[in-house]
Amino acid sequence: MDKQQSYEELYTTQYKVDAIVIDDNFLLWKELIEYVKETDDVRNSDDFKKIQKIKDEWKELPKEEVQTINEYATRHITRNVVKYSPPYTFKEIYNFEKENGIKLPQQLKVYLIEISKVIYKKHLEFQIVKLRSSNNLKLKFPWICKSTPCPGLNNSDDEYDKKYYKKICPGIDIDNMDEQTLCRYINDNFDESDYDPSQINKSIKDGYIDPNFNQCGDLFQGSLSLRHIGCGYTKFIVLNGKFKGTVWDEKFCGDGGIYKSYDTFFDYVLEENKSIFSMLMDTY
Repeated sequence: MDKQQSYEELYTTQYKVDAIVIDDNFLLWKELIEYVKETDDVRNSDDFKKIQKIKDEWKELPKEEVQTINEYATRHITRNVVKYSPPYTFKEIYNFEKENGIKLPQQLKVYLIEISKVIYKKHLEFQIVKLRSSNNLKLKFPWICKSTPCPGLNNSDDEYDKKYYKKICPGIDIDNMDEQTLCRYINDNFDESDYDPSQINKSIKDGYIDPNFNQCGDLFQGSLSLRHIGCGYTKFIVLNGKFKGTVWDEKFCGDGGIYKSYDTFFDYVLEENKSIFSMLMDTY
């Protein structure tokens, strides 16, 4: 018996997790066993057990709930598919981590492998957590305070912040776009890539950004986007440093700041699903 067969037998007899999707011609048995061992505490936590119960409810969302979601999607011109999607395979997550030289926060990793590749936002929609490879993922997360001001983005408060969007989205006729068309464009193409260097310097001096941060870098380096939350705002999870595994909100396009909103990924998922979870338990 070769090593692969030995690891496969060991996984099957001692470590098997039914929720994990195994690809055809799977050869990562040793790595899979290591994953199961490393995440044992996470998978046996009360929060994870709650999320497992929620997962079953996602698959059977009442028609009236789906109708509410569809009505919201129509109003806000989102392009999200309103339905539960199965998780990523172990191999997909393993290859994503290896390609980008990172280790995903354990709660996020367990969720994507054993629960779903989508996040459900209460009464709104499912959104896929997309695995987009980037050199920025392994770079150090630059923010060193859990609540910060807007770092000098060139936006305005009137006319849907058109001055700001003109700067970050050159070449499109923003002046002749209505609000819905602009929201659709921003949700599909939004790129936080244009900052005022002098204001970034001020944020460094004021102790909001790591003093070693390269001004040519990405203010969201070291993080993974979780979802758009409307109007160009985003939620993301930190991949390294003292804030690893925490979930943050970014509201730069509305002259807002950036701040830590949840201490853990499971806290975020459970909060967004309170309405569903309350149907399953007498208390939450």
